[in-house]
Amino acid sequence: MMRSENKILLLTGSSSGIGWQICQSVSNDFTLFAGVKNEEQAEKIRSLGRENVIPIQLDVRNSGQISAALEEISERGGGKLYAIINCAVVAHSGPIEWIPKEQLEDQFDTNLFGPIELVQKAIPLLVKEKGSRIIFMGSMAGVFTKPLTLPYSMTKFSLEALVDGLRIELKTQGIYTSLITPSNSPTPIWDKSLVQGRKLLSTKTAAQRAPYSFILDRMESFSIRGTDKGIPPQKIAEGILKVIRRAKPPIRKRIGISSNWMYFVSLFLPYSMRDWIIMRRMKKAKKD
Repeated sequence: MMRSENKILLLTGSSSGIGWQICQSVSNDFTLFAGVKNEEQAEKIRSLGRENVIPIQLDVRNSGQISAALEEISERGGGKLYAIINCAVVAHSGPIEWIPKEQLEDQFDTNLFGPIELVQKAIPLLVKEKGSRIIFMGSMAGVFTKPLTLPYSMTKFSLEALVDGLRIELKTQGIYTSLITPSNSPTPIWDKSLVQGRKLLSTKTAAQRAPYSFILDRMESFSIRGTDKGIPPQKIAEGILKVIRRAKPPIRKRIGISSNWMYFVSLFLPYSMRDWIIMRRMKKAKKD
């Protein structure tokens, strides 16, 4: 049952990774509407046994579901919404030469266009709640691009631009905008990305794979090594919830040491040095 005094949060990508940790960690003085794609995910949310965490049908690629979810939240939350936390994400991997158009479209629909449409339609609810805020999940891939993950990086670079402009556009309406950029974390997105990448690779001949042999041989080890040694999703979720509670949330918040030094690298190192760092890390990943 919703408590009328609770502030209302809307979370996308609730069933796994960082979103799932938020569902477990959010305090009882918030009511969290947890976006799910299907009944299986909804049942997973309900299994937490938390009255203030409510599953709601929301695939950000589906315009109808976005509208229906916001209408339900408006009806149940008194026409107000305190925060949107955008955690829905996908990462298609492989050489850009091979990525089908439909996968590129899915990449942008999930990571960029869907969240933008959600924000557009939610603004009338957000303006009714003092101190409301929109939180986007950034990535080190938004400042530093690795081979075989170009589609993912393109969406994360776009989010950097979106947050820069959106925070100014919404300032006079009293809506804050924040970008949370964590270090690598062992979330299911990368397991799914590796499975998809292997499937794509299996459709190519040896001759097609040859020009990319160096990065293909090392990229899987590189990805696994990065997430295995990453920070726990729980720590990222805690950082997001702290931003939710702050009276004036930060424009940008980086979580984890590597997110800070990668940002420094992106700003000050020449491209030749950045390329050398990537290749060196890939070689080390293969040896490990």
